[in-house]
Amino acid sequence: MPRDDFRVALLVHPNVWSRYGAWQVRAWLTGCRDAGFTVLPPEADWRPPLIAADCIIGDYGSVTLYGTMTGAPIVMTHFPHRDANPASPGLELALTAPALSASRPLTDQLAYAENEYVPEEYARIAARLSSEPGRAGKNFRRLLYRVLGLGQPAFPPVTPPLPMPLPLDGSWTAFGSARGDASW
Repeated sequence: MPRDDFRVALLVHPNVWSRYGAWQVRAWLTGCRDAGFTVLPPEADWRPPLIAADCIIGDYGSVTLYGTMTGAPIVMTHFPHRDANPASPGLELALTAPALSASRPLTDQLAYAENEYVPEEYARIAARLSSEPGRAGKNFRRLLYRVLGLGQPAFPPVTPPLPMPLPLDGSWTAFGSARGDASW
């Protein structure tokens, strides 16, 4: 992908880093990094880069599904249709978003996804992610205090705003610092 036209942030599930170790994941992703991709470390907050994305290329995981709330076109890498709940929003996303193909240039596929993007379809999928949008903090707190056998504090829960994402300027390392590329 032309570096002047595209900035790519790569999120790898923390379980992959945990299972195989940072050395192995970095070794696997050296080609991506050399191609100009920013590889975000496992402790990086995935929400700001997802919100900032102009396009999302993802698998069947929850982050890709949350991407339906961002207004960005989505291209699916793969989806285990046989193992999926036929009534799940994940399966609906897999049947809505275009599928990535190794036989076509990626830039053409991103352009296709953008041209074919129908906001209402993705909004319908996003609406299925929660039965009470915007109330997760309140509901979780109520449940947590009930499980602990305690009364809730007499003030509403505070949800701090997300921090601005760090610039994709190579300052991220495999360990999540802004020290430069020395630890890569």
